Amino acid sequence: MPLATLAELNSVARHEPRGAHDIYSEAALGRALEEYLAGRRARIAPFMVEIDGKPFPTVLHAMLDDSVLFEDLRLTIDHPPAAGAVWEFVLPLRTVVIGPDSSATLTRPGGAASDSERWIVRLLVRDHYHPRSANDDTTAGDLSPAVRPGLMTWPQFADFVRTTGTVPFATALLAYGEDGRSRLELDLVDSQLLPDVRAGRLPLSRRTRQSSRVAHGLDTYLAREEPGVLASRVLEVLFETGGLPAIDLTHVLGGVRELVTSTLEGLRARGLVAFDKRTGIYRCRLDAFLTPDERARRSVEPLAPLPNPALRSSVMELLAAADSRATCPLCGDPLPPSHRGILCEKCSREVDATPDTST
Repeated sequence: MPLATLAELNSVARHEPRGAHDIYSEAALGRALEEYLAGRRARIAPFMVEIDGKPFPTVLHAMLDDSVLFEDLRLTIDHPPAAGAVWEFVLPLRTVVIGPDSSATLTRPGGAASDSERWIVRLLVRDHYHPRSANDDTTAGDLSPAVRPGLMTWPQFADFVRTTGTVPFATALLAYGEDGRSRLELDLVDSQLLPDVRAGRLPLSRRTRQSSRVAHGLDTYLAREEPGVLASRVLEVLFETGGLPAIDLTHVLGGVRELVTSTLEGLRARGLVAFDKRTGIYRCRLDAFLTPDERARRSVEPLAPLPNPALRSSVMELLAAADSRATCPLCGDPLPPSHRGILCEKCSREVDATPDTST
């Protein structure tokens, strides 16, 4: 049973100013919650939360108390597991203390106070439900462009939930530091720290570090445009790797390959993703997330190097590699590029000149 019950989530949704959270919307919220709970991944560990000095079972309980300003927030991981596979692509931590200026102090498991690190944090809404009445023409649960919040501080997040009635099931806590951006996935229904989607499905060697500036540009786009959870995940995985083929992305994200491919092609049509026909690899276009001034100051973004080509798994990559080293099966001579036959021209002429004695 989730810590935040459906009745409490309905109380959050009733903050919708137009009164759109009617019986129809309550039923839709129940279905959205069931879908979210069914699709959740394994959890890393539960976390305890203190907001403005008060402990709460979940962040959503604090949303129901209008006296809570969210100026000081402390997340403490309850019995964090030892560093290992469960922390893949996630910054291992024990506590996160966030002040009124949105600066955060992160302490690693087993670390002393002197081992803490300073970051700036923002929030990106993940799975959520926005109240929608039976007479509303918008898609159930979606946010209209007018109320999409963008990246938020914790006080802005609380104000957004309380003024729009949006029910957040999960959020990404984005920590920006000198060495780039780290992302923590928080389940707000059960107060759980969630693993990264790539954990156990993609080698850590595939991770590439991007600057905080470029990462902030990507996060801002995802927050304002709200392309959907799957499209957001696709962009984030491509952003933090040197590029992946559709078959590998399907393995990382799960689901049906055709759906992932369709999402990739949609992002490509919007100029956010580039596709290499020779290798079948999709890459994130980093320049798409820079401001015009930043783009003018920045040279063309070099593509991150790929790992050992011999280890690539895409069928299209294997075909391209086979074509580059194709040889004639009779004489062993290399075939010229774009050669369409199986045999080289010399052996092909000899075979054609040989009389047929099979009859």
